[in-house]
Amino acid sequence: MKTTKLYMVLVYLLAFLALSISSFAQDKDTKKTPEEKAKITSEKLKTSLNLTDEQTTKIYALNLQRIKDNKEFREIKEKQNSDMKKKRSEYKDSLKTILTDDQMNAMKNMHKEKKSKKGHRHKRHHRV
Repeated sequence: MKTTKLYMVLVYLLAFLALSISSFAQDKDTKKTPEEKAKITSEKLKTSLNLTDEQTTKIYALNLQRIKDNKEFREIKEKQNSDMKKKRSEYKDSLKTILTDDQMNAMKNMHKEKKSKKGHRHKRHHRV
């Protein structure tokens, strides 16, 4: 009896997982324009909140602006990240021309040690 229940739970879990993955993949494949995204969001709000046409129009404009702003912020952040990676790489290359191999290894070990201490310090301790 227990094994049957266990199998049923596993079957449901796998089915749920398969559906979740497939729906996630579909969302990534279909690239919607900001206007389409704003319309979908506005329509969902219209039905769930019983918005008037005037409210829906205002919500649509607000959603469209938010989506465009978010896209712009993402693009800026991606460029900044790219620039930072480039600068880090240039810094490391410059260090390699100045330091010996032993000094580079010592520096890597210092960074690893610092990183492990920093990570340990920021872990949250849950009270029991």
